[in-house]
Amino acid sequence: MPGDLCAKSVLRGSYSELISVYAKLREWVENEGYKLTNPPYEVYVTDPHQVTIPKDLVTEVYFPVKKK
Repeated sequence: MPGDLCAKSVLRGSYSELISVYAKLREWVENEGYKLTNPPYEVYVTDPHQVTIPKDLVTEVYFPVKKK
């Protein structure tokens, strides 16, 4: 959500790697003393209809957070 404090990760590669990105970001949030304030969301920087090579896909993953 615009204006929210977020933990962010950028995936450059196949959408199948998103599970790993979510797990690592969730671990970071917990280890750094944050908690989620809203559901995570994704921003698709590249259009999968225009990018034909999975390694060239770019996806931003955001976890809205606040300190515990």
